Amino acid sequence: MEKAIWSEWEIYFQRQYEIAFVDFQNCVQSADYIQYAAAMLEQYPGRIIDIAGWSLGAMVAVELAILYPKRVNSLILISAAPKFISDNEYLGMPPSLLRKILRDLSRNPSKTIKGFYREMYSSTELIQGYLDKFEDQAQREFVGLPLPSLMAGLKYLEQFDVRHILSEVSAKVCIINGLDDTICPPQGIQLMKKILPTLNEDDIHLIPGCGHHPLLTKKEACLKWASN
Repeated sequence: MEKAIWSEWEIYFQRQYEIAFVDFQNCVQSADYIQYAAAMLEQYPGRIIDIAGWSLGAMVAVELAILYPKRVNSLILISAAPKFISDNEYLGMPPSLLRKILRDLSRNPSKTIKGFYREMYSSTELIQGYLDKFEDQAQREFVGLPLPSLMAGLKYLEQFDVRHILSEVSAKVCIINGLDDTICPPQGIQLMKKILPTLNEDDIHLIPGCGHHPLLTKKEACLKWASN
């Protein structure tokens, strides 16, 4: 997703923090996502940083914290998961569905992206008009990620699995997730709760009636939890 989704966070935190964004526009391979994030970190040599990430960005943030434990102070993970794809031991997106999305994206990017936008919201949020609000913002403010970047992002999600190394995270962690999130189901948070050594009960925020995009639908609460 694009920098514009963080606009209110940027305004809220800019007096307290120096803020930088990772631009994934030019990613063409799944490995590029971590490389671009690491390159951002290297622009601030020796600095200890706090990272906020949403969806795929939250997963990249976790990997970055594992790779650079002495550089990452805290993680704010919004709509995250320790693994994206289902297997015999984990409930995530069915592999067949991800393959279908990849095919559909290559054939009809616009229709596929609109379908994903709809999946980001719970039935209650759809009735409340949040999809319309988001599509209006996207039309006004989004540049549009190139197709190779979108495809690379899905490939990244396809292979993403940090269950076996999640215990290596030493940064403080705050988790924000919708209980009605069908893209990153909240069951994954329960697993993270068991494995993450630095995650406290008070720092887990599971929101009833909320889908995959609490940045928009629960923005005041997200800012409050992040600032704490």
